[in-house]
Amino acid sequence: MTYILDASGVIYNDGVPFPGVVDKIRDLQACAAVYIATNNTSASPTEIADHLKSMGIHVPISHVLSSGLTLAADPSLRVLVSGKRVFLYGLPSAGIYVSEAGGFLVDVPDLADVFVFTHATPAAVTDPMFLAMQRIRAAMPDFPVICLNPDRYVVSGDSLYPVVGHVAERFSGVIWAGKPEVNYAEHVIRGTLQRDGIACDRHVTFVDDNPENVIAMTRCLGISGVVVTETGLAQHMPWRGMLADLADDPAIQCLPGLWSVKGRGWAQ
Repeated sequence: MTYILDASGVIYNDGVPFPGVVDKIRDLQACAAVYIATNNTSASPTEIADHLKSMGIHVPISHVLSSGLTLAADPSLRVLVSGKRVFLYGLPSAGIYVSEAGGFLVDVPDLADVFVFTHATPAAVTDPMFLAMQRIRAAMPDFPVICLNPDRYVVSGDSLYPVVGHVAERFSGVIWAGKPEVNYAEHVIRGTLQRDGIACDRHVTFVDDNPENVIAMTRCLGISGVVVTETGLAQHMPWRGMLADLADDPAIQCLPGLWSVKGRGWAQ
């Protein structure tokens, strides 16, 4: 068995793990390979692994599948960045995704050949750098804009908080990478499993709090899926409304939380 676990909304919210989750992940690791599939591009895979380690969750860096890895893994994205000047709208630690794709970071939008979003808050819309990006894009409508995190919202406390995808969609024609996009499923998840000698079939279970992500990953890859319903986005509309549509899908289960996942896997 293999488990691919989302992080925010499945393992933790606001950096605090849900009760029972740390022990559950240890149980899963005792009988299966466990990967982390996250749209978090605010940090490098090493930093994500270190953050999980601080919670008592030990995952090899090679098993941390950030959506940022799609930039280098997908040839159609890599060609937009390799050898190009890239203005990164995000935290400096995300620069590793650009460098691994062969790009060169520049400090201001006017020097760039391509824009890449990895992190943003709603305050970005008044940021001079963001306004400069909009000015350049208005003058050159074909100027490439890539967002490595399609998430529009995450759960914070009892509410939804807008994140980078919410900001990036102010640009038309954005190239998205990460869950639920096919580029992430094929080039990061499938590519990693193939590297590790794992077939994409029902013995692989993907767990996420966003029903849209679970539907996309299971259908694209032919794997099993679990939507956790009580700890993340699936608590809220419109995602809550998607759950009824999954009742007749034999590949997907809806469970209250990660602690409810059967430790010996879907096939049993």
